[in-house]
Amino acid sequence: MKQYRTLFMCCVACVLFAECMGASSGGSDSRDPVLATLAEQVTLTQYLEFEAHSQSLNTRVSALCAEPTEARLVEARDAWWKARTPWKQSEVVQFGPVVEYPSRFGPKIDRWPVNASAVEDLVEGTSPLSQDDFDQMGVMTRGLPVIEYLLWAQGEDTVAELTANRRRCQVLAGVTADVMTNASRLVLVWRDDWIPEIVPPFSSMYGTYTSTGAVLNEWVNRMVFTVENIRLTKLGKPAGDQSNGKTLPGSLESRYSGRSLMDARDALDGVYVVWTGPTEAEQTGVVTLGSDAALVERIEALFADAKARLAQVPEPLEQAIEDEPEQVALAQESLRALQVALQQDLTAAIGVTPTFNDADGD
Repeated sequence: MKQYRTLFMCCVACVLFAECMGASSGGSDSRDPVLATLAEQVTLTQYLEFEAHSQSLNTRVSALCAEPTEARLVEARDAWWKARTPWKQSEVVQFGPVVEYPSRFGPKIDRWPVNASAVEDLVEGTSPLSQDDFDQMGVMTRGLPVIEYLLWAQGEDTVAELTANRRRCQVLAGVTADVMTNASRLVLVWRDDWIPEIVPPFSSMYGTYTSTGAVLNEWVNRMVFTVENIRLTKLGKPAGDQSNGKTLPGSLESRYSGRSLMDARDALDGVYVVWTGPTEAEQTGVVTLGSDAALVERIEALFADAKARLAQVPEPLEQAIEDEPEQVALAQESLRALQVALQQDLTAAIGVTPTFNDADGD
């Protein structure tokens, strides 16, 4: 009987919440503008920025391969580094075309850690490298991590290797062009197919979401999962949390470039943008849905602390997990506190149903 009474009270709470949220606009849901902001002003903007940076990266790599020099290598590396920022900030959007078939752009653009053997096999082979050919390839020879490997893994010998082995540069150019192509495809599919899917009146052909509540559940749970993934996968796994304390540098994201910590910070920034909206001053994101000022203030403080703790981990992360693991652990603990607040307190305050992280067990 107690179980049924609890279920009844939960149902009543859900009904009252829906009525309160939708009553003010004659049947429309007052949460709808937040969904539009996140889809159109946050995510589409990030994808457009990534597209622009991928085009710049392609230009720099083409110049490098036309005439391999140290200066042009630096320019190509810088372009790769900059392209990572909007891409990692959009990591919270683990739904839509980055994960759903047939597009599934995520692994094509950013499957990590890189499989060096697969890349070297492609370099040593004779297979053609047109866009059609890359479209038929598996993810181990595609994406930003492959570009990173080709730009950094040979260290001081990179220019010499690119000069001596033209096939190496041809692979680099082909992978870079493939990333640029998929960045443009991602923009089109998100704008034309998925914005209608996740913004009322939900007129997309996919029919994945049919209510404002369902889409809001997706956004808020993805905030939680991204914080958890930073804590467990980007920091914890390399630090040895899943291997009895034995560090696993091979599991680091962006290991060759030393961008591991920046990737983590960018991903956390992406979660924060979903919280605030595209401009922190105006606050048009998830934060506007809560009426508990104390909770909002606490979550803001937890975001600030997590960012500060990440900033205190010394670069590069590969060295920090060996020499200063306590700093990594402090960052993880701060992220855990933020995760709990989002997963328990925020979801309860705005009527979101917590779900399980689909990255669990990976």
